[in-house]
Formats: sequence, C-alpha cells, structure tokens
Amino acid sequence: MLNTDPLRSTIDSMRLGDKEIRSYLISSLRRKLNPASNIIIEEFDLAHGETRADVVVVNGKLTGIEIKSDLDTLNRLERQIGLYNQYFDAVEIYAVEKHIEKIKEIAPRWWGIKKIHLKDGEICVRVIRRGRRNANINFARIVSLLWKEEALNLLREHKQSKGFESKNRTLIWDRIVEKVSERSIKSFVLRALKSRQNWRSAPQQMSNDGLCRP
Repeated sequence: MLNTDPLRSTIDSMRLGDKEIRSYLISSLRRKLNPASNIIIEEFDLAHGETRADVVVVNGKLTGIEIKSDLDTLNRLERQIGLYNQYFDAVEIYAVEKHIEKIKEIAPRWWGIKKIHLKDGEICVRVIRRGRRNANINFARIVSLLWKEEALNLLREHKQSKGFESKNRTLIWDRIVEKVSERSIKSFVLRALKSRQNWRSAPQQMSNDGLCRP
C-alpha cells in the first residue's frame, strides 16, 4: 500500500538526526512525567559551559540524557563521560545502531543505553542496557550548579553566610562543601533547579559572577 502520510514519508527517507530524536524524546518524557514534580531542561550547561547535556530531568534526582544520532560522531563522548559521571545520579544515552557497540565498550556500566531506530516510518526505542544509580557524585561540581544568590541562600539556611555575602561564587561554593552536608546540598540544588523560571538566563549569570538575578 502506498504511504501517503507526508511526515512518515519524510522520516522514511532520512537518517535520524539530533532534532528528530530530541523531539521524540521530549514528547515521550512529557507524556510520562508529572510536571508538578519533574522538570525537563534542554541544553544543560556543565562545568561552566565546557559541555552541555542534551536533556536533563530534575525530580528527586538529576538524570542526564545524551543523544548520539546518525549525524554525530563519538569523538567527544569520553570527555562527556568524565563530566557526566561527576554530576548525574543517572545517565541514559539514546543512540542509533551504528554507535551502540562502541558505546557499550566505553560507557560506564551504570549508564543506561537505548537504541533508537526507525520502524515503518516511526521512531522506536529498544533498551540495550538498563541504567543504575551513580555512587560517585562530585559534590563540589553539584554545588557549582547554583547561581550566586542561590548559593548564599543555602549558606544562610545553615547559618554559615557570615563574611561571605560579598565573596565571589567560587569561595561561596567552597564554603558550602566545607560546612554543609552532602544530603543537604543535593536537596537544595534540586529545589533550586526546579524553582528557576528562566533557564536562558543561566549563561548571563555565569558571566557576571551571579551578581544579577535573571
């Protein structure tokens, strides 16, 4: 039977790029996740912009999602792995078939791997390896996700902000790691990320030391 659906015809005739995979993934996450307790963030900066996670889900944990499409290479993956391992409680990588074997070789065993492919013109996902919880988060990295005012509020909550109100954000982050428990840091960071209203303001915050609110 002749396929007369123009969208399906387009998908049938093309390789899967980042745009198509990302659109599918975001739609799928929005259907599954309760927006009251989950937020979905695209292009999430890590290590002050050294790399970006394609998609991040924030709920009771921080999940990073990486996409490797037909148009991508794996040249940056080892660098990404090193950074993702420091920030995320869980990581999932969605990749087309040509990348799967190499990813299985180099991705940590706790990373989830999912193959994304076309079947009869529709995008489908197959679980290759189920992910597990990351046991080695770097809390100095987690703290650096906070904007300056957010970081000060965390110190204020723990009565540790005296003498730090006018300090630069790096000194404030160091103070948090020294004086605040890992559990409290993680809980506060998740709350802060969920409460932000304008994610596009984050790069400006980083460039001006967080002195201005978005």
